[in-house]
Amino acid sequence: MEERFIANRIMERTEVRVWQAHEVYVVTDLRVERGVQHQVMFTCTAGDVLFNCNCAHFAAGARPCAHLLTALVEAELEGILSQRGVLLVDRVRDLPELGEHQMPSQWGIVPPHGLARAVSSAEAVRMIGPASAPRFAWKPLFESVRRTEQSRSQAVDRSWPVNRQILYAIDVSRTLAGNGLVIRTFSREPKKDGGWKKPAALGTSIEMLSKVRDEQDRQILALMAGTPDGSGYGYYAYGAPQQRVLTDAHATVLLPRLCQTGRLYVLRNDEEPFAETQPLRWDEAGPWRLWIDVYRQSDGDYLIQGSLRRGEGDATEQMPLDAPAMLTSRGHVFSADGLVAPFDDSGAFGWVIALRRKNSARVPANEAEELLAELYAAPHLPKLKLPEELAVRPDVRPMRPRLVVRKSSRSSGSYYSSAVDVLVGDLSFGYGDLTAKATDAGVGIYDRKARVLVPRDADAEAAAVERLYRAGFRDVFDHTADRLTAQIAPKALPSAIRGLLNEDWHVEAEGKLYRTAGSFSLDVTSGIDWFDLNIKADFGGVSAPLPRLLAALRKGESLLQLDDGTFGLLPEEWLKKYAPFAGFGEARGDNLRFARTQVGILDALLAAQPQATFDEAFVRTRDELRNFQGIAPQEPPGSFVGKLRPYQCEALGWFDFLRRFSFGGCLADDMGLGK
Repeated sequence: MEERFIANRIMERTEVRVWQAHEVYVVTDLRVERGVQHQVMFTCTAGDVLFNCNCAHFAAGARPCAHLLTALVEAELEGILSQRGVLLVDRVRDLPELGEHQMPSQWGIVPPHGLARAVSSAEAVRMIGPASAPRFAWKPLFESVRRTEQSRSQAVDRSWPVNRQILYAIDVSRTLAGNGLVIRTFSREPKKDGGWKKPAALGTSIEMLSKVRDEQDRQILALMAGTPDGSGYGYYAYGAPQQRVLTDAHATVLLPRLCQTGRLYVLRNDEEPFAETQPLRWDEAGPWRLWIDVYRQSDGDYLIQGSLRRGEGDATEQMPLDAPAMLTSRGHVFSADGLVAPFDDSGAFGWVIALRRKNSARVPANEAEELLAELYAAPHLPKLKLPEELAVRPDVRPMRPRLVVRKSSRSSGSYYSSAVDVLVGDLSFGYGDLTAKATDAGVGIYDRKARVLVPRDADAEAAAVERLYRAGFRDVFDHTADRLTAQIAPKALPSAIRGLLNEDWHVEAEGKLYRTAGSFSLDVTSGIDWFDLNIKADFGGVSAPLPRLLAALRKGESLLQLDDGTFGLLPEEWLKKYAPFAGFGEARGDNLRFARTQVGILDALLAAQPQATFDEAFVRTRDELRNFQGIAPQEPPGSFVGKLRPYQCEALGWFDFLRRFSFGGCLADDMGLGK
């Protein structure tokens, strides 16, 4: 009776009962005292109750506990256990499948008559008997789905009325002020007798996503959550923002979605924001493009106008630039009839602003060349239509970076730091004989003399700017010039220039041009008993002899002033290659002199120089040396009176060898010719 009383008390305080079944026994979870959860497993067979509980009372000796009684009473109430103490198999099989779990190692048994006792897991299995195959094994899948859906349904915030609508309005005045496309949000609710109540301003935030029921609105609000607050108060704004500023990227994605809701409007006024207005519709006909049209007037002058066009050939549509209700930069055309279409202004929205304020501009005929120069000097140029007499021929030329380095005694640090000597680099881009500064805008350079347009290579120019900074230049604010300048320390300049010149840059410093060596020339001339080797490096038409180059290199210099006043960058790799020549020859002016006895050494040094040139005397001497087969005995001339012995003929052959190659020799008595 005491256990039954306790069981009733437990049932009164039980928060959760979760029933599951495994083959022929059932399991229930009881979440009771102070949140502690107890799990009871039991089955009834042949009048016996076989059970297990995870409480301390059961662990002390497999004794029946109040939790078991609670489970039995609950099972009877749930229709799982009959009043005669028999499990209803069909009802058990309808319970969710328990799934894989570990069989308890100890069980307790309560017989109809007698005392409760503990039994092992093996004995419990024998008493239960073999398990039959579970029916409806697939049902746990559906139970899992139901639990998930129930959880999601409970997560939805029901505070949002079912029929509440969100309205979106474009604030034209703020948008035209240059703040970007400003979208304001409102909400409205239906009246009981039909129609809609007056819209109210609605603040939007990411937290609203769990409240809003419409899927389109949820997607739109999620995208708008990453846009800036359009109120202008920034961090001091109170509550969720009621207006958002859409970037170009956001507007491209959001405007079609907003139009599809049928709830995007143009804001008329704050008092009646949606009075007498229709929702905006998305224009499926494609994007409009900005065109600049130049027409020849009957009096010979020219008229500049703007227009919008789309389509090709006979399907081309055209609209005056002042026809749309609103145009946004790199964004959209808002037509007067409520259509919204993409708009490509080629980055030249300044033309839109200028030509919508003043419908056209008149240019006198005698200023046509200046008109062309101004058109192509613009940083961005849309599609252009010119009369035939103003058409220019494109002339594509390669771009060559030009760097002018000058001294500057300005502060290279903060405004308060002391002035230091720095070098400033002014970058420009050369296109043949035309030059554009790096700070100049413009899609091209108009050559008035040749009447051609030289397009500027934006990618190549950007790569040149990047290369300049990789060479060691850094942006430093020049307080005197009130702008950023590219500066470099004087000691770092030679290394920077070397790399730039090797990549065919044009580099000047303080009015002096820097050059790189393009090639080396080697020339050999013969003297009475010597050979002169002349090695010169060519620096773009100005040459420098090897001795001067080596002398500068030995002094640790990296630049050599050339005869025309420009500076040549010492080609260290080439000088290392030709330095051995100076080790064998003697410097004589701009030449290296070699004795005739050094013809073999000189020939070996020049063997790997196919560009070397030689005079006839050197070639003859070199060929004799190359064709030399050895020293052969010589017979005396016919005028000789007498007869030489064989060893004396060999000595005469040595004398002939020394004479032919201008070698010195020593007459020894053993040669037999000293008498």
